[in-house]
Amino acid sequence: MRYLSDYLFLTMNLNTSNPHHYHLSTEKLDIEVMGGVRVDKLDTMRCTLKLTHKETNQSIRQGLDLYSSSYVTAFIRRAATKLGAGLEHLEQSLDLLTDELEQYKLQENTKETEELKERKLSKDEQLRAMNYGKKKGLHLRLQEELGKAGIVGEDKNRIILFYLLATHITNNPLHAIVQGASGSGKTHLLNSVVDLMPQTRVQNATDLSSKVLYYFEQEDLKNTIIHIEDLDGAAGALLPLRELASKSEIIRLVVVKDKNGRSRPTRQKVQGPVSIAGTTTQETVYEDNANRSFLLEVDSSKTQDEKILNYQRMKESGLVRKDQELEAQRKLQDLILTLKNVTIKNPYAVELTLPDKVFKPRRANMHYLNFIRAVTLMHQWQREKKVDEDTGEEYIEVTLEDIGIANELMKEVLLKKSDELSGACRDFFESIKSKLEEETSIFTAQEIRTDLRMHPSSFSRYMKQLKERGYIQKVKGKTKGSTYRYKVLVWNDYQLLKQGIAQMDKVLEQLKKKK
Repeated sequence: MRYLSDYLFLTMNLNTSNPHHYHLSTEKLDIEVMGGVRVDKLDTMRCTLKLTHKETNQSIRQGLDLYSSSYVTAFIRRAATKLGAGLEHLEQSLDLLTDELEQYKLQENTKETEELKERKLSKDEQLRAMNYGKKKGLHLRLQEELGKAGIVGEDKNRIILFYLLATHITNNPLHAIVQGASGSGKTHLLNSVVDLMPQTRVQNATDLSSKVLYYFEQEDLKNTIIHIEDLDGAAGALLPLRELASKSEIIRLVVVKDKNGRSRPTRQKVQGPVSIAGTTTQETVYEDNANRSFLLEVDSSKTQDEKILNYQRMKESGLVRKDQELEAQRKLQDLILTLKNVTIKNPYAVELTLPDKVFKPRRANMHYLNFIRAVTLMHQWQREKKVDEDTGEEYIEVTLEDIGIANELMKEVLLKKSDELSGACRDFFESIKSKLEEETSIFTAQEIRTDLRMHPSSFSRYMKQLKERGYIQKVKGKTKGSTYRYKVLVWNDYQLLKQGIAQMDKVLEQLKKKK
């Protein structure tokens, strides 16, 4: 048994201020732990030690597991010979170091476990959040709160993302891909909305390796948000991500050695469901990924530019109050924490139809119906709970108000899904047409590129798409050697698509009349 008097040679406790270099000083020794220790494994104490004798300035270095008594004993003997220190002092110093490291690991492990625990709302906080969700006009108030939380502009995209990511608590979470050119603000937009979710439910990643998802514990990802800042850099992980999105689980067979050293196959299984959100600079998203996700294009208009510039000026001038932004963030997080995975039924589903020209109508229809459910989920505190007489299951119902909100937000998403041109190419084509008259419809590449101030490579790429799809045609100049001209062949295709999408509102009006 050791008594306190045995440690009177200690001059200072273990210093862990540098996580990669700990220090312990005794009467005769300076003990350094190079590289720190792993705090997540309590059954081992592997570390790299450097012991320096204060009088002789002699040092010894050794990688060592302090829980291995035989190796520690051998090291003490070698250190005593090299440093000229007594065996008893060395033994007591390493015993003390081990005790100090144990305490440090336990403290850090406890701290890490506490950080992983979801913040529990007090009764007052829960009541306040539920009352916020019960008040009428929740959709408009959410829009205002998103603005107060520091998300500038992007009025539709930000609330669509908020509704989508909130579905991570359900058995059928929804997924989002935010598209935009480099520097367009897509990453900031997604990050800002993800920050409004309970952070213990978010797996943030700048990049993903091809196999990393298989190494999570079976239920680690269940009902979480996998947030990938750059989907373009996570190409290797897209297959397991797609499987998680579709089947809510991924399975991989690997070979491991059993206790007898024999190789045997075993299954690595990770379960969902998960909500997946990421950004991309690609104008055209790989079809399998696009089919499973809501595609949102960032607002690159001059109006949005001015909103951001004005916000930057106000922030620099000290006119933006950080405490108000944090208050709005907390309010939205608390609302999400109160939401329950309640069963939702849509009594109007059989009468809801989409326009004939919607691309991949089966997927688009499920997107539309699922988004209506997402709106209802957010409004659950305003819905009467009902009980299924046959099953006894408790549920809430979709309202016409929910469908109206979904229609307002989904029109543009479904419009882009119905268009064979990418969003950027469509904007380019509509810009060309806005500068021409249908009677003439002739332009030169130089005229348009100069007017739109476009990079030549982007201009050439969009022109190629338009020519291949028959939207424009190259025509010769009037004289030999004159500049080539182009003619717009299609004028009202986008207007017809918009008219088709407007069918959603006609269906809603008919439902309101029946009610």
